[in-house]
Amino acid sequence: MKNILESKFIQEFSNVIDRMYLNGWDERNAGNVSYLLLEEELSPYLDLSKKGRVHQLQIDAHKLAGKYVLVTGSGKYFRNVKGNPEANSCIIRISQCGTHAEILWGLKEGEVPTSELSTHLSSHIARLEVDDTHRVIIHTHATYLNIMSAVVDLDEKNFTKALWGLNTENIIIFPEGIGIIPWEIPGNGLIGKNTANKIKTYKIVLWPLHGVVASGETVDSAFGLIETVEKAAMMYIVINNYSNYKTINDEELIKLASAFKVTPNKEFIK
Repeated sequence: MKNILESKFIQEFSNVIDRMYLNGWDERNAGNVSYLLLEEELSPYLDLSKKGRVHQLQIDAHKLAGKYVLVTGSGKYFRNVKGNPEANSCIIRISQCGTHAEILWGLKEGEVPTSELSTHLSSHIARLEVDDTHRVIIHTHATYLNIMSAVVDLDEKNFTKALWGLNTENIIIFPEGIGIIPWEIPGNGLIGKNTANKIKTYKIVLWPLHGVVASGETVDSAFGLIETVEKAAMMYIVINNYSNYKTINDEELIKLASAFKVTPNKEFIK
């Protein structure tokens, strides 16, 4: 078997987690990431015929039956993942009945995947229903988006358009806009259900006064989406110190969308 620590997927996963920690988004054990892996990617590194440690799931995940997920561990610090991925993350396989997963690699005996695993699995299920190329869910505590959620009305249309209007790339990168759920206690079934409902429409969902959940076809695309939205939020917080700032108007936003062949959310702009 090849050394799994040298695999592309472990390196991508570890590098983006380290980048988010260095960005100041994931203090202590904040944040979690999950990455759907293909059997052909894993088989050179793990004997997939072996059974793993059983971990009971809190949701019905039968729609992901047989799928493999690389995911961060519960209580693990992002700053430690790159130096020791095996001690801070794990690879699980979802059972055929969807009631449990097997831990095939990573974490010590008695340690478990992130407490937000239900949110991740629910979001993967929901996103795959609308995008069969989807593979990654990232939850992180993006600083300026958290600040913006504290000072801006949590209306999806107004929140999105405030971000679209501040940088030419924004409507191109997230034409669907940003979804918003009510404040919820993390790690429970309701926050996962609400996030999954939103992530069918929006690739990025704001958890007010907490963080965001973003989806993507790759680790880079999910991370890049958060970077873009977070930069827009930073611009919003800074620019609101001025009274005469300019924004991209609706007519210009429509021209941008047409030029780059993206379809903006018709509930927000027509």
